[in-house]
Amino acid sequence: MNVTPSVDVIAGTSGSLEHSPNGTADAQIAALRQEYDQLRQRTDLTEVTDTVWRLARDVGGFEARVEALRQGGYPFTQSLANGARDLRDRWPNTEGEFDRELRDVRYDVERSLDRVDNAMRDAERAPDEGRIDSARTEIQSAARCLPEAQERLARIYERDERDIKAMGARLDALEWSVQQLNAASFKLDSGEALIIAAPAEWTETTGDRRDMDGVLYLTDRRVLFEEKERTGAFLGLFGGRKQQALTWAVALNDIEDVSGEDRGILGTHHMLYLSSRPGAEPAKITIEIKRSADNPEWVAFIRQAKAGGYEPELR
Repeated sequence: MNVTPSVDVIAGTSGSLEHSPNGTADAQIAALRQEYDQLRQRTDLTEVTDTVWRLARDVGGFEARVEALRQGGYPFTQSLANGARDLRDRWPNTEGEFDRELRDVRYDVERSLDRVDNAMRDAERAPDEGRIDSARTEIQSAARCLPEAQERLARIYERDERDIKAMGARLDALEWSVQQLNAASFKLDSGEALIIAAPAEWTETTGDRRDMDGVLYLTDRRVLFEEKERTGAFLGLFGGRKQQALTWAVALNDIEDVSGEDRGILGTHHMLYLSSRPGAEPAKITIEIKRSADNPEWVAFIRQAKAGGYEPELR
């Protein structure tokens, strides 16, 4: 996590710490005092302390979110529960280390600010060029200390932060998936279980070519696409007709190969390719998954589902 702002950003207006030989001593002192006041407002280290507070809140809610998924009928919760429990068990050590380091960091920052206070008092008492330059130097030194202090603290929780964000994103995706299935126009077969879903776009190539927005579903038996959009709306917002219907479904046993590719100049189109065994329909499927869905992750999901990798987690 990069929390290092530039010295100019920390100290205030870019370039205002530079000596201005044409300025009066009083004007220079006033400018330095303004810079120092702005710097002091940033010494409470709220960026890193707020991050730790948010991470603690997220960790504290993961197990309840997993249980809510299980109660709602999502059957593959065991690895999620294990991951949530592992993060909960790890977090107190990280939080304790952060609190100890925070005390040391605040002490170091306060010492740096004390040196600025002394230099500012000397400059205000006798505002000659030497004392003004000394105050300016101390402010610059304190400005450099602050991002270094933030980095010291951020290094303590950066591994946990990555894992916590990943768990939060996974739960967000699963909660959205369950909501979509509950509102779907079709029902899963008896004994079939949802693994995950994602917003997607599929292009119908038979007849009139038409791009369809909808939802891509993966279950422990099939991959399905449901059109779910409003067509004919003015500016995409007003009027139009709601379209929602299961467009196609292919059994996992019929999928011979799955792969992914990022298209576009910036790689913003996340494509998923499915090839069926000879005789199975549809023979080839190209679909773009949207928003935060990740096509390499979806390739892994489908391959794991084909291999029966989700069965051990069934309730």
